[in-house]
Amino acid sequence: MSKSLKNISVVASATMFSRVLGLMREMLTAGVFGTSALASAYATAFQLPNLFRRLLAEGGMTAAFVPTLNDELEQRQRGGAFTLLNQVSSWLLVVSGALVLFAMVILSQQGWINGLGHLFGARDDTIGRWLLAAKLAVVLFPYLVFVCLAASFSATLQTLNRFLEPALSPIWLNVSMIGLLLTGAFLGGSDAVKMNWFCGGVLLGGFLQMAVPGWALTTEGWRPRFDLKRVNRFVPSRLMGPTVLGSAVYLINMTVSRFVGFVVERCGCIRS
Repeated sequence: MSKSLKNISVVASATMFSRVLGLMREMLTAGVFGTSALASAYATAFQLPNLFRRLLAEGGMTAAFVPTLNDELEQRQRGGAFTLLNQVSSWLLVVSGALVLFAMVILSQQGWINGLGHLFGARDDTIGRWLLAAKLAVVLFPYLVFVCLAASFSATLQTLNRFLEPALSPIWLNVSMIGLLLTGAFLGGSDAVKMNWFCGGVLLGGFLQMAVPGWALTTEGWRPRFDLKRVNRFVPSRLMGPTVLGSAVYLINMTVSRFVGFVVERCGCIRS
């Protein structure tokens, strides 16, 4: 009981600290960028990799991975668990990497966004915000790879009853974003330059979210290895199917909501 309470207190304390840092980050972001088109474009751009994160990492993957990992740990000890981790992480790297490359190529070709805006009769400032969001999304999409691998590493650590490193994960992101935003503000320059620093903080934070749990796993005996053997009990899996379907519904709902907002703005019901 005392060990469980200790673990609970560690997770609760880290979560509370990360929430405080998150509030500081939002305050600094509002102070530097305000409610400008650049801030709106960043919010849209950062939402894209986070939506796919729910599908690939913290949603369907975790729901299927954790019980399967527990079975491997019970039946084949740590060797089997680490083999499964290598297989799942390898597939996550390939799938998320391919998705990132595809998204970066599509979003970097901004002619279709411009053409689509004119097709729907959108105002030039509206099209400009969407083009700016696409540019920032190209920079931010690699965060998806980091966070997918971080989710598998953190889930494995929790299965091994190590809760500190997974609990610190959001702290690394907030600290990196705050630190590089302050660096950009201190060095001065245009808002676009400061936004580049801020996006760099997202990527650095994502890397730390992946690297710190990965290092902690090596202290437990894990050795990373690229292994694309099919995980028969994991992909495809009856454990993963319902959660993937639920995440897909969420993605569709967000897409429809943004399309409705786009149409409303185009009709002039909302004036910016």
